[in-house]
Amino acid sequence: VHVGETAHLKCEFKGSSPVASCWFFKKKEVVESSRFCIESCNESSSLVISEALPEDSGRYTIFVRDRKSSAQHTVTLNVIDLPRPPASSPLVYILSSHSLVLSWSGPSYDGGSAVTGYVVEVCESPTVNESMLSFKGEPCDEKPVEYVTVTINTVDKLTDHYNVLEKLGVGKFGQVFRMTHKETGRVCAGKFYKGRRAKEREAARKEIELMNFLHHQKLVQCLAAYDNKAEMVMVMEYVAGGELFERIVDDSFKHTEVSSVGYMRQILEGIQYMQQQNVIHLDLKPENIVCVDRTGIQIKIIDFGLASKLDPNTPLKVMHGTPEFVAPEVINFEPVCLATDMWIQTPYIGRYTSYIHLSDSTALFLCKTGKALLALKRMAMLSKPEASASLSPVDETEQALQSLELKLQCKPEFSKTSSDLTVPQGSGAQLSCLITGYPDPEVVWLKDGELLELQEECVKVDYEEDGSCTLTLENVSPHHSGLYSCKATNVLGEALCSATLTVEEKDKDMIMA
Repeated sequence: VHVGETAHLKCEFKGSSPVASCWFFKKKEVVESSRFCIESCNESSSLVISEALPEDSGRYTIFVRDRKSSAQHTVTLNVIDLPRPPASSPLVYILSSHSLVLSWSGPSYDGGSAVTGYVVEVCESPTVNESMLSFKGEPCDEKPVEYVTVTINTVDKLTDHYNVLEKLGVGKFGQVFRMTHKETGRVCAGKFYKGRRAKEREAARKEIELMNFLHHQKLVQCLAAYDNKAEMVMVMEYVAGGELFERIVDDSFKHTEVSSVGYMRQILEGIQYMQQQNVIHLDLKPENIVCVDRTGIQIKIIDFGLASKLDPNTPLKVMHGTPEFVAPEVINFEPVCLATDMWIQTPYIGRYTSYIHLSDSTALFLCKTGKALLALKRMAMLSKPEASASLSPVDETEQALQSLELKLQCKPEFSKTSSDLTVPQGSGAQLSCLITGYPDPEVVWLKDGELLELQEECVKVDYEEDGSCTLTLENVSPHHSGLYSCKATNVLGEALCSATLTVEEKDKDMIMA
């Protein structure tokens, strides 16, 4: 589908009722939202994605399960969009009075379709040098950033203006949820601060107010803030692309020296602006560099919970940060300064003119190194009790089957019940019912409230896999008359259905005759 269109994914299947299904995308279960709609029954399931975005592209897997077995199927969605700009400016290899040879790197994202050509514009100029050569056109334009000077709202509630959706993450500060604005439908993120003590609330206010000094396209933006007695919330720009580090160590991502420079330049642009405002971040690390979307090369710096505005007359000493990335002056409890975040005056960044792609072997080595670092990072997180629950090594299939197991579970119910029955003495009688429920219920029969003795030769019970249960009585006599009940029980509850059996005694004169 083209970007902005509606994508319809549908799969039909067969199974023994009840049947449960779920959709997975990028190792997470798809949940219904303003753009994602799921319609499922015992024979099919449809996933409808409205206003498709490039980051919706990828493999969608549907998992299906009934009581006896499971199945899965994968489909690929490709959302076609404008291509990204080339990864580098063009370089002049051969230049003469009447011709030149240009070379450049292709885009990091081709829009979902192969790039068929480029348009190179030429203009006359008294002097021409490489710095004047650049690509222009709509694909190169970044989306305009909306800057808001935020005043903390102490009158309205957050829910007066926003719909709070699924949880995106948890940190020391509290929790982050995805939200949508009720009037405009704009997607954003809500940072919910925990704690009601005055010191914690003051720290939250400090971060919110600090964001008014950070109006730059490489820094995540604050859009609104709410302070009620029950909670404090900062509404932020929604950045959907995930951590940059996770992308770099992904097997499907082609990382080059050119893209490394591109990312570093963007980080430096954001930090440079912060330093112009005399603000230091104090928690720069891979987790706080995120991609704007799933396919592009634009990044933003996030999480200003530890940031501070420096006062030249008052030295600032801090004892917080992430141990793996903290500056020496923090560990030594010495005054911090702008250089605490970053100092990279280097020709590699400033005068980088020769764009050479990494060789396959070098790229493979860096990828493996990155994965080793990622593994160490996860091991470190596993040692923290609060993180261990979210990092259990459960793969996509196991996670899906666990989800379907929960969806299938239900307390016993009778979809078909027995009717009262009258039979003559000496004949047979059958009482039947149909039971649903998962896990499979334990079924017993009662007569007048007492457990029916199944040891008698004339009593037989059949229970089938489809849930049908039949009580058969042979050669009945008047003492078999009574109220017969079928009782089904599982861990979620129990159900009972009853019917009266009447055995008519034969006429004595007829017996004598």
